[in-house]
Amino acid sequence: MPTFTFTTSITKGRYDTEYDVEVTYSADRKGQVEIIDAKCPVHLTDEDFDHLTDISADRANDDYAEWLADYGDYLHEQRRDRVAMSYVPAGAL
Repeated sequence: MPTFTFTTSITKGRYDTEYDVEVTYSADRKGQVEIIDAKCPVHLTDEDFDHLTDISADRANDDYAEWLADYGDYLHEQRRDRVAMSYVPAGAL
């Protein structure tokens, strides 16, 4: 499964301080997500992780589609390069 990273913010504490959270998650074609890592300068609660999972699930289909398109472009370029490298001009041998 590919992994994706995004940054979001959460509000915590009695003074409603906003903190940036860098989230890394994996997703499959069906939109199933799993949080791999969440970097934040403060402790994240189970509620915070649930919220981050919801955000990841909302992003998953678009992130996965973009990854598939990029991967398709990569495969196309690799094939084109292999064909170009295997071309031998007439009379070169």
